[in-house]
Amino acid sequence: MKKTIMFSGTCLAGDQIVLVSQRITTKYITKKFVASFAMNTNRTLKIRYFISPDPTAPSTGTPTGVNILASYGEEYWLAGDNEQKSIEHEVEVSSAGSYIKIYAQNDDGFDHTIDCYVIIDTIE
Repeated sequence: MKKTIMFSGTCLAGDQIVLVSQRITTKYITKKFVASFAMNTNRTLKIRYFISPDPTAPSTGTPTGVNILASYGEEYWLAGDNEQKSIEHEVEVSSAGSYIKIYAQNDDGFDHTIDCYVIIDTIE
């Protein structure tokens, strides 16, 4: 069954933030990664997607887990300006009980909104 996992928040100027999903209790396959970027973001907000066995969200630095785009694709993050980026990217997560984490890094002098989601297909 397909599920959409939403993430939203604010990444302060020159800062970073980690957002964590609820525990995903089944095995699953990632299907799509989507991030929306407001006008004048100018690619200064970088969004990374992690799959992790724990729910920790450090206040500085990257979270625990595997950077799914860096490990299985050609890009380490999504960035944009006045656009929505969408990547279809299938990775099977073969253990139940994991978390999806969003790591946002804002290299701008202004706060930026985080607006992204991940579509997964659960394996029962």
